[in-house]
Amino acid sequence: MRANNRPRRARGQRGALIRSGLGHEERHGHANQGDDQAQAQRPGKGRVRQALGDQQHGRQDAHQPQDHDDDCHRREQRGVQRRCVVEVTSTLGFALLGLLARGPLSGYDIASQLKADVGPFWHARHSQIYPQLARLQAAGLVSHERVKQHDRPDKKVFSILPAGRAALAEWVASPLEANPIRDELTLRAYAVWLADPAAAAAVFRSQEQQHRAQLARYEGFRQEMERVHGADLRNTNTPEFATYATLQRGLAHERELAAWCGWLADALELSP
Repeated sequence: MRANNRPRRARGQRGALIRSGLGHEERHGHANQGDDQAQAQRPGKGRVRQALGDQQHGRQDAHQPQDHDDDCHRREQRGVQRRCVVEVTSTLGFALLGLLARGPLSGYDIASQLKADVGPFWHARHSQIYPQLARLQAAGLVSHERVKQHDRPDKKVFSILPAGRAALAEWVASPLEANPIRDELTLRAYAVWLADPAAAAAVFRSQEQQHRAQLARYEGFRQEMERVHGADLRNTNTPEFATYATLQRGLAHERELAAWCGWLADALELSP
């Protein structure tokens, strides 16, 4: 971790511990719920209310009284000053907030961690990151500061703001929409009776080996997390617990897929 005075993890662990097996669903067309543009067109998804300045968006509520004193009095009566409604409709935006909630990051670090930490279960293109960060900053959910570097251009270091933490927490506990499942590997199994048994067995045997290799990596991450954090992993108020929960999902996913692919390959190899 890079902030909150938490102990630094072993080399190579920071980007690895959060990984889950869901990335393989991406490769089989399983988990991708569409790009940000498609999500942005879905009204009402992920709505969150955050305290922001009206001037931050360069607009004024058309229904506000023109008289300044009446306007202030009305706002004070509501108990909210400079408040507006912001729709955070992009799941990628919440993925970025999830990274920044663990500590400040430069743009380069965000891109690297998004690929390593979140990429296995939520794919995003590199070109989407900076426009999304700009939207989050315009919404008052994140901020950045410029850090001087020797012999290199200044870098921006982004941090999550209280409004961003509130938005992320509300999104996590909000109702989850059902999304269609597209699993190419299972779809192939549905028509496997038409294929050459030996050729099809080779495909599923290869998949079994890939999932067993990934499972072994995740088991290594699990053992290291339990060695380093021990009983602290039961504290649900820490990012380590959230990482551990994600890792458990990856372990179960890889274990089940490896067993299923192995069973199918065995059956095909014994086919007359």
